Amino acid sequence: MALPLEVTDPSSVAELARVADDVTILVNNAGVPLKTSYLRSPLEQIRREFDVDFFGPLRTTRAFAPVIERNGGGRILNVHSVLSWIAMSGAYSATKSALWSQSNALRLELEPRGITVPGLHVGYVDTDMTAGIDEPKVSADQVAESALDGIEADRYEILVDDMSRRVKATLSGDLVELYPSLVQ
Repeated sequence: MALPLEVTDPSSVAELARVADDVTILVNNAGVPLKTSYLRSPLEQIRREFDVDFFGPLRTTRAFAPVIERNGGGRILNVHSVLSWIAMSGAYSATKSALWSQSNALRLELEPRGITVPGLHVGYVDTDMTAGIDEPKVSADQVAESALDGIEADRYEILVDDMSRRVKATLSGDLVELYPSLVQ
């Protein structure tokens, strides 16, 4: 059953938590690609991106954690991005990095309440959001299947595609491995 939600509207989030009182799995998949620049975009545009991508999942988590706990525990899956590990697109990368950190902290806070917080990392998904990007993409069905497999396997980290696995593998390396343009 599809229910309307605006993650930037606290009353919309509260109403959904009231209506959907049988939830045991919450999927936070908010994201808005505003293509902001830290130096050129209006600060309000950057705030909007954080409101959707970081505070939106936090709002839904705060609203649904008590619901999930009352229902005997469950999962709150946060959909990150490979860009949570590497900066490529202004504030979007920062919002996803902040969400990754939020997920790590929430794991510690929610585990005693019977709620685990897996994080899903993926590169490009074949959606309207990535229509103009000429890179290999995975389907939304592949992402959903990986998410379900990861939840069933009790994984805290779900790496959907080769891009996510490659980027994660380079994180302990030298910074220029992630950003070769720094040495040009």
